[in-house]
Amino acid sequence: MRFDVEMNDAWSSLVINEVVSTEGKVVGYILIIDRQKRDPLWKLAAGHKEVGETPLETAMRENQGETGLRLPRETYTELPDCHEWRHPKMLTQRGHWALLFKATVPLDQVGLINSFDQGNEGEEVKYFTLAEVSLLISAGNILSVHLDKMARAGCTFV
Repeated sequence: MRFDVEMNDAWSSLVINEVVSTEGKVVGYILIIDRQKRDPLWKLAAGHKEVGETPLETAMRENQGETGLRLPRETYTELPDCHEWRHPKMLTQRGHWALLFKATVPLDQVGLINSFDQGNEGEEVKYFTLAEVSLLISAGNILSVHLDKMARAGCTFV
């Protein structure tokens, strides 16, 4: 089964915020955590679509809402080979597509992640260097489903 926006109306968009140096080298990632959860883990910015949105618009809205970053459209790359169908967890729920995007965030914009009122329901957002991401992975502190998505997208962690 392949995602087709014309045929589906249920999706969530996830965003890998890849931080790059002025030379274009990946130097880290921006992740989010909900400390109100029983076992909080760092994760990607993500959320479900609203009526009339395209997958990219969902990604941009959720990313801005959860990180405070106002990134232009051309910053985002859709990763269709990493899209997957998420089966419902309970009979009363519907399944949906999990669509993956990568956003290129210039290192000089990292300071903006805390300067907006994110309205992200109490979630914390933080920039991690590659070394710090490696430590999070070693400690099992990144949501495994999201870590798998990052690996499938070719993200580097060292």
